Amino acid sequence: MNQSTSGVSPTHSPTLQDAWFKFGEYDKNATLAQKRFVYRHQLINILGVGSTVLVVLNSLLPEGHPIAEVFKWLIILTPISISVLTAIDVKFNLGLAWIVLRSSAEALKKEIYLYRVQVGVYAPSHAEESRDLKLAQRIKLIGQRLMETQINQGGLEPYTGSLPPYAPEGDDGFSDMDWPEYMVWRLEDQFNYYCKKARRLAKQQTQLQWSITIIGGVGTFLAAIERQIWVAVSSALSASLISTLEFRRVETNLMSCNQASNDLYSIRAWWRALSPEAQADQNNLETLVQLTENVIQAENAGWVQEMRDALSDMYGDKDKAAKDDGQKTDAPPESKGNIPQEEQPPELTATSKDRPTETE
Repeated sequence: MNQSTSGVSPTHSPTLQDAWFKFGEYDKNATLAQKRFVYRHQLINILGVGSTVLVVLNSLLPEGHPIAEVFKWLIILTPISISVLTAIDVKFNLGLAWIVLRSSAEALKKEIYLYRVQVGVYAPSHAEESRDLKLAQRIKLIGQRLMETQINQGGLEPYTGSLPPYAPEGDDGFSDMDWPEYMVWRLEDQFNYYCKKARRLAKQQTQLQWSITIIGGVGTFLAAIERQIWVAVSSALSASLISTLEFRRVETNLMSCNQASNDLYSIRAWWRALSPEAQADQNNLETLVQLTENVIQAENAGWVQEMRDALSDMYGDKDKAAKDDGQKTDAPPESKGNIPQEEQPPELTATSKDRPTETE
């Protein structure tokens, strides 16, 4: 095991170091699977449009033109290449590998923060087992569930970077946290991430929709000037952009990020409205952490479902996607703790449909 300990103090918990190492491994391999899968998807779209362009150009060539034979072979080979790339995607299932690895990484990150803030099963009151042992058990469980998927049929590239793989500015990734640190390093960090991602998705959605509209208008113009043969190219381009928009689930993920950021803002507003005495109450701290983690995990679970649906639409096999995805996630507790009624936080719709580590 090539585990890096760069920047890690020997006084830090070895179990927490192991958790961060596993997170880094899952995160790294999820990013690699995503890049390979998205690259192939884009290449298939490009080849699809290119095939249409080749057919149109070939039809415009005079009979016996020397380049016509080259076009003939390209027209034959392009659809074959698309079929081969699609078969590779189905065989190696990089899309599903990306999803389950990302889900496992986020589940492990949740356990790390619960451990560091000492709530839930990691609370000092649960003294029958050490919190390090409980974290080790969660690492094992998440790993076992990951190995129940097709990930077990391949190898994972080891993480060789420094620990922790990710931490907000000022956070060493290992120190225990009280609520001020948790608010800044977890809640506000995720809130800023969702806001940034929402802006990026909104820009992406606008660009794709405008491109589809403009290309549709160009197709209408070509038909009006009796250049119908080129309408096929504009239609292929439009279909490719529509496929990209649907595959990335831009609109749904945008709504999801907006919902998650709004929920986190509501949690922060509730916490800031509490008196110092109420903020010092361990039950309220438990509630702050559980509500925050519920929102993050609900967003992640929704992203997983959306991407599974996208894969099912691509391959036309919903049953296979459901069967192959053996990833299991624990439903976050719904309890709000023993908070007086007048101090209950507002109801949060933490059912939105998916990181600082995500690179969509």
